[in-house]
Amino acid sequence: MVSLPQELVKEFYEKQYEISATLVGFGGYFYSLLTGISGGNECLVDLKIRNETLFDKIKDKPNENKSKNQNSDEVNEKAVFQIAESSREKTLRNKRETTSPSNVLGIGGRCELVPKYMKEDYGGNLCVTSQTKHILSSVRLAKGFRTRTEEDEFLSLNLLYLLFKIINFPRIDELHLLIQEMSEEEDDIKFRIVDQANLFDQLLELRSINYLYYGHQEQYIDSCKKIITLDSQKSLPPNEVYLIFPGSFNPLHNGHLALSNAAKKKIKQTTNKDVKVIFETSLTNPDKPTIDQNEFHRRRNQFRARGKPYLCSCCPRFLDKILFTRNCYYVIGFDTYTRMFDKKYFKDANEINDLQSLIISHNIKFIVGGRVNNGKFEYDLSKVKLNPLMKDHFIQLSEDEFRIDVSSTEIRNRKK
Repeated sequence: MVSLPQELVKEFYEKQYEISATLVGFGGYFYSLLTGISGGNECLVDLKIRNETLFDKIKDKPNENKSKNQNSDEVNEKAVFQIAESSREKTLRNKRETTSPSNVLGIGGRCELVPKYMKEDYGGNLCVTSQTKHILSSVRLAKGFRTRTEEDEFLSLNLLYLLFKIINFPRIDELHLLIQEMSEEEDDIKFRIVDQANLFDQLLELRSINYLYYGHQEQYIDSCKKIITLDSQKSLPPNEVYLIFPGSFNPLHNGHLALSNAAKKKIKQTTNKDVKVIFETSLTNPDKPTIDQNEFHRRRNQFRARGKPYLCSCCPRFLDKILFTRNCYYVIGFDTYTRMFDKKYFKDANEINDLQSLIISHNIKFIVGGRVNNGKFEYDLSKVKLNPLMKDHFIQLSEDEFRIDVSSTEIRNRKK
């Protein structure tokens, strides 16, 4: 006889989602549910059950990052969210071409089934994340009412409930009733939904805020922190420099990656330092419509799927970008180089002078890669007249160092 959870999981598999999960300290029953039903091989990209060590590596160190007003639940929630996001990124990297990023989910959970030294904190935290939101749950178990196996089953069903909740699964009420029947009076289960789309609205409204992605973490940074983050004199290791690659990346393709690699190599030759590349996209653009929420998530996921750091901003011009960066490189194409000081992008001549002053005072340098124009490869920087003070701030990539005759426009046209 098929149990209700098995029946629901089988129906969930028919909806063609793809998931990865990493669970710490529990999850045997969850594993058996997801792998014991036909269709699991198509839906389940990866499921790992680990010990406490993983959680200790991810969670904040209390003495360094935990504020006085931050309780253990906030710390634990942040850790399981990072686990879930990491799992979702793995799914994105391995997803089928036919699967939409909106159908890619990540799961993270950390629970303590056997209390250490009779701690009051008994239970754990769960998280499921999607393209636009994540759901967090704090579960505190009644002591002495269940065996370890029963606790694992109860927590696993709560995690399954979050998975169904995030996709608006039509039979979620049936699972909720089952969980209620299994609940004890002393159990304490709370969950909250965080709409990540709100981040997009905030980013668009607050023009001075950028959205920074590193590894498995995403966070807002204000203008002051941006300067600190990108300032090699303050926060970067002495043997490392930043290379920012601005563009629309619609789509991100091998030409972009090749140009970033060629620029890295060029910088390495001249500085003998390690280079960290950050891809940057502005939601606003003087020549194109503002990127909407769905497009924001689509472009962002291109970098997440490849594990590439990116910066999403509302800084369409270099005059806007350089206000918040110091001591770093930008890599641009020859077409961008020819437009950088075009009068149509500035209110007046004073703004052009401001950009030139910022480039010098903030120690910004540009690596310029050639582009094909009307069948001809152009890369000679001398074709554009620059203020003599600017010349040392622009570094040319020769045709031997970089040439790929492909563009995002061509790729989009082929798909039409």
